[in-house]
Order: sequence, then C-alpha cells, then structure tokens
Amino acid sequence: MDATKPLKLMKTDRLSNLPQPLIYIILSLMDIKSAFRTSLLSKEWKFHWTQIDSLDFEWDENLNSLINFVNGVFHHPLSLKRVRFHTKTNNQLYFYEKFLKVITSYAVSRGAEELDTNIITTLPPPSFGKQCQNQLKTLKLGPCTISSTPTPLSTSTTTTYNSWNPLVSLTTLQLYKVKFCHNLFDLKCHFDFFSSFLNLENLSLIDCFVPDYWEVFDFKIHAPRLVCLSISNFSIYELARIVISSTTLKLFNLNDNSHLPPLLKMKNCRSLEMVNIDLFPPPATLARTGTFKEGYIYHVFHVTEALRYLNPLRVSCTFPSKGKLFLNRNTQVANIKFVELKVKESEEDWLLVALFILRGLGLDQLAVKLEEMSKQMGSGDQLAPMELQLD
Repeated sequence: MDATKPLKLMKTDRLSNLPQPLIYIILSLMDIKSAFRTSLLSKEWKFHWTQIDSLDFEWDENLNSLINFVNGVFHHPLSLKRVRFHTKTNNQLYFYEKFLKVITSYAVSRGAEELDTNIITTLPPPSFGKQCQNQLKTLKLGPCTISSTPTPLSTSTTTTYNSWNPLVSLTTLQLYKVKFCHNLFDLKCHFDFFSSFLNLENLSLIDCFVPDYWEVFDFKIHAPRLVCLSISNFSIYELARIVISSTTLKLFNLNDNSHLPPLLKMKNCRSLEMVNIDLFPPPATLARTGTFKEGYIYHVFHVTEALRYLNPLRVSCTFPSKGKLFLNRNTQVANIKFVELKVKESEEDWLLVALFILRGLGLDQLAVKLEEMSKQMGSGDQLAPMELQLD
C-alpha cells in the first residue's frame, strides 16, 4: 500500500449486516445499560435492545440515574426470561430493595423465569407477587439470613421458612453467603429448609454458613426431586453434620478451601452417579498449631468415610506448595496419582492426609502400599501412580 495516498473511510455499516438473532444474543450478554449504549453504534440497531430476553442491571451509580433509567426501560414491552439486579454498594439499601421489587414485578409480568440479585433483601421473592410463586424457576440470591423461626436475634435481613413455601415452581436455587440461623429455644437442633422446595433439581451453596453459637447438629439437605448438589466452603459448628438425603440425587460436588471441611452423612442416595471432592488443606504453619492438624485429619477421614460406598468417586487434594494428589475409584479399580508431590520434601503432611483419605474410603490395601513406597524412597523422589483392583 502506498503510504502517500490518503486512506478512504469505510462507510459500510458492517454491524447492521449481522443476522438479527446474533445481534440479540450479543446484546443479551451485556447489562441493560451497556446494551442500550451499544445499540446507538448503528442506526439499524436503535431498538434492537428491546428484543433481548435478559434484563441485567449492574449498578454502582446514584439512585436518581437508576430511577430515570428504569423508567425509560419500562416504557418498552420487553419479553423476558431472566432478570439480574446487582449493586456494588450497600448504601441506601431500602431504596435498592424498593427498586428490586419494581424490577422483579415488571420482569415476572413479562414472563421472566430467573431472578439473580445480590441485594441484601428483607423479604424473599414470593413477596414480589403471587405470579412469581408459580413462574420462577431459577433463583440466585445472597447475601441474606434465613432462620427456621423468628428469634430474638432476628434482623431486618432475616427471612423464615414459611416465607419460601410458595415457590413451588423453583427448579434451580443458588445461595451465596447466606447465613442460616436456628431457633435457640428449639432443642431438636435440626435445620431442615430445603424440603419445602418440591420441584428443586439443582442446589448450589456458596460460602454459606451457620454461626458457631447455633449448635445445629444436623443441617439437612433434602428435596424430593434433587438431582445435582454443589457445596462450596460451607462453614458450620465443628461437631455438626451436613445430612444429605435424596433418592434422586445423581451428582454431588464438594469444594472446600476452608480450614475445616464439614462432616457429611449420606442417606438414601442410591441414584448417585458421580461424586467430586476437592480439598485444599491449610498451610503447615497453621496446621501445626495446637491440635488443629488432628482436627483437620479427623474431618477429612469422616468426610471420605461418608462416601465409602459411593461409586464412581473422584477426590483431589491441592496443597499450599501447589502439589496435588488425585484419587479415582469406580466399581472395578481405584487409582491414585501425584503431581509435584515428592517424598519428605513438602512441608505439608500430605502423606498423612492421603492415608486418611484412603482409609476413610476403605482402601486400606492402597494405603499400606503408599506408606511402604514412601518409606523406601529417598527425599525428593517422585511417587509413581498406584492402582488397586477392587473385589
């Protein structure tokens, strides 16, 4: 190209030549404010944003701009499947809750089936209207507090079991940083919240917790149609158990990088097809403090013991030194392999953790084999993968 010749400006509107369904998909991946602004890039796109099926409010500006923008959006008859309302600030929560109700009511009236919000709400979704009860299929919520019954310690962000019962159409529930509270005056000490969701199939608990002062002994997870359960960094009283009971459960994922994985009990989970456990043991400096190491080993043993008779099973452990061990087991064989884990080189007691995982799963022969191999090898040597044929 001759650099001395002036460049000719391209006047072709390439954006408008894209297939309209593709344009709608692109816009639906943006928050509503960005989708509206993007529509201004092309004169042919001016009203394309009104065809998206996702209403996504990601707000960190002042309330006046929110009010004006919402009023402008609601002048258009959108046909929606999903509504998301997130804010990066907790200031003026009362007004955010007010607009959450307005936005959700509008979305549900337009056919939305999914609600996603991080607003600390004082009222659960059924309070947004009766139509929500039989229409909402996916709910992603948090942070908030859920209590078994009203207690003297209840706060303005506390909801109770009965408030959730009308959500009969819900199939997917994701709770993030939700605090589960129990009535101090209820001596049964059993927390059973999820059994009221009669059609729930997918449940995800992320960074949820039960405060230490609520000594709940059984945190029950039971839903008549539950298929997939994922628990990530769940914190609970150290002697309490998460009791999972579901004849329809097929997939269970447990991810824990806290310093004490929760104790488990599996009941009537005869339909399980796959279990994935990902553990991240604490640094050696912390694990060697007092009896902490023994406590962690105790919990690891009982977590795996609860899974002893479940197949297939995958367990991974990632240590602070970035070394890993992987264990896979099915009905015929169990094998364990190591990545960047070397005998007597890592400060972590990874060998001790591995042995208790194997013993918890009833793989004593593989545990003995691992222990013998580690004794025969020199410092810094890499362990070879091992396999055990199961009877």
